Amino acid sequence: MDDEPTVSWVHRADGFIGRLTCVHVKGSWMRTNGNTTFASFQGIPYASPPVQQNRFLRPKQIEYDTDPTTVNAQDIFKTVCPQPGQINNTFMSEDCLYLNVYTFQKEEALRPVMIFIHGGAFHSGDGTWDSFGPQHFLDKDVIVVTLNYRLGALGFLSLGSSIVPGNMGLWDQHAALQWVQEHIVHFGGDPEQVTVFGESAGSWSVMYQLLSSQSQGLFQKMIGESGSPLSTVWGFISPEEAVKNGELFAANVGCDVTDLICFQNVPVELLLSLNRYLDDKADHPAFTTGNPWNGVFDQEFTNDPFFNDSPLNILKNGDFDKNIQIILGANQDEGLLDTIVLFFYPDLYEEMSSNWDHYGPLSVLGRTGMGDITEEDKDISRQVLEFYTGGVDNITNDNFQDLTDMKTDATFWHGIDKTISLLDGHGVQIYQYIFSYRGQHSFLDSYGVPPGLFGVCHADELFYLFDPFGHLDLADINENDKNIRELLVTSWTNFAKFGDPTPPGSSISWTPYTAEDQKYLNMSGIDPILERSINYEERMQFWSTVLNK
Repeated sequence: MDDEPTVSWVHRADGFIGRLTCVHVKGSWMRTNGNTTFASFQGIPYASPPVQQNRFLRPKQIEYDTDPTTVNAQDIFKTVCPQPGQINNTFMSEDCLYLNVYTFQKEEALRPVMIFIHGGAFHSGDGTWDSFGPQHFLDKDVIVVTLNYRLGALGFLSLGSSIVPGNMGLWDQHAALQWVQEHIVHFGGDPEQVTVFGESAGSWSVMYQLLSSQSQGLFQKMIGESGSPLSTVWGFISPEEAVKNGELFAANVGCDVTDLICFQNVPVELLLSLNRYLDDKADHPAFTTGNPWNGVFDQEFTNDPFFNDSPLNILKNGDFDKNIQIILGANQDEGLLDTIVLFFYPDLYEEMSSNWDHYGPLSVLGRTGMGDITEEDKDISRQVLEFYTGGVDNITNDNFQDLTDMKTDATFWHGIDKTISLLDGHGVQIYQYIFSYRGQHSFLDSYGVPPGLFGVCHADELFYLFDPFGHLDLADINENDKNIRELLVTSWTNFAKFGDPTPPGSSISWTPYTAEDQKYLNMSGIDPILERSINYEERMQFWSTVLNK
């Protein structure tokens, strides 16, 4: 094993009659903390650079200048797509459509493949080793692929027309999935045993890939952690919204909405400064308005759309591959990501209470506050607040957990619950979970929140799935956390291998959700239980009633 791993294949440019190029990808041997030896291939291009005349367009097939071509994938890959802020030890570039393959010494039997799509609200994040080190999955003998895709305006701008229909970032993901189907066999992976999984915007992404006929056949299983297109706060973008967003974006960058070349020449720094251009003069996350970067129902804008119908209608009508096996769930206190601002700025309680007819529709219905709040929106928002706290007089620190539950349900739980019900109605095998274990680390740590003060925040499960995670070395976590890590990683990899997170012989029985047995696995510790708590049922029933769907 002294020789560095090398994988080769023949690349055909421009389809069946294109020029042939022999491609050699050189990797390196690495070891996990569990002493598993694996082959690392980091920084493999899966599409042509989306720059200059390719900016704002769908990804194009990678081309090679020489025959043979050698791709050096030996080092720790540091390139990320343009996004706000600085990320330590990374290089930001529009030429960012690369993926990483973590595999083993090639054997005759092909291994299952797990493709991870990162989150970050479609405006930040990356798939690098330092951000999502996959070593725990490699200890379970599965091949892992991580990837970058375009973010913010570069990946999700829609001008509401055929010029820039939108969904470029989703098309990037699609191109990466296609690349895996075509090439993973050379790395020892089985293209007929592909599980795509993602967290937050990554969960929205895997759902979008499921609902797009363009991606049918590119994977067989999927895991969605904390995200659904049916979120009341952060759902997919309608054609009408796309047109308005496009006009507003064009005005901000000084381009005519029909002039693609103008948009392609806008400095990337300006694009990043407009990352949240729909914000309504609000300085705090609790008052965040609609995000313009999301999947767009683009059927009206192009003859070759990513979505043939709205994601909601596709789920209702069953126009997707119903043989896909699915795990879908969320964390216990997802809404902490938003309500934690109240801990630091308690004066905001009074501001929210005094202006609930404005902040309510923003907080629980995803309105922008820019002329799109209706009387019905105000009424629904009052009903929501009444259900969780008893009314505006109770927007106080004493009801912090109730406000967190409200945000949890509005952004995550209800959309996921509705999605699961629709999937089950079409006979899809689906496993639901809620992650409720509060361990040593939390996403709130980065905000300076004292350890253990609050519950299980958005993204907290990632500390047990990946190492390194966000440049943190998690080798020395405590024994309880190690046990939860074993539970999560084993469940995810069992699902990838067998289509069942708890195959025969497992100590835990996690059965699929059905209309007759609507239970989720409550992952509160090393002895999770199947349940559908009264509290959960009441909250989901309320949302279904108040939204009349």
